[in-house]
Amino acid sequence: MAVDVYISTEDLQKRIKELGEQITKDFNGEEVTVVGVLNGAFMFVADLIREMDLPVVMEFIKASSYGDGTESKGSVDITLDLQKDIAGKMFWLLKISLILALL
Repeated sequence: MAVDVYISTEDLQKRIKELGEQITKDFNGEEVTVVGVLNGAFMFVADLIREMDLPVVMEFIKASSYGDGTESKGSVDITLDLQKDIAGKMFWLLKISLILALL
């Protein structure tokens, strides 16, 4: 099966490095919690935090609006929630649609 490549591996890694550097600069040594939405974001989140020179806490959530079907129910169920309280903390929430917009 042929797959169309929209972003080369090199361009993707370059952009992830740029984002990591920008986040490092913006947070200026502050701890940041990166929350990835499973399953789509986990590889990107791992690559991104490797490029950040900051104290990082990594968390994941899993959400579903489809249940067992193929059409949205109109509501979102959190099937895996955060393990730590992030109230009052700086955090990034990364899901696949946001990641594509950042690239």
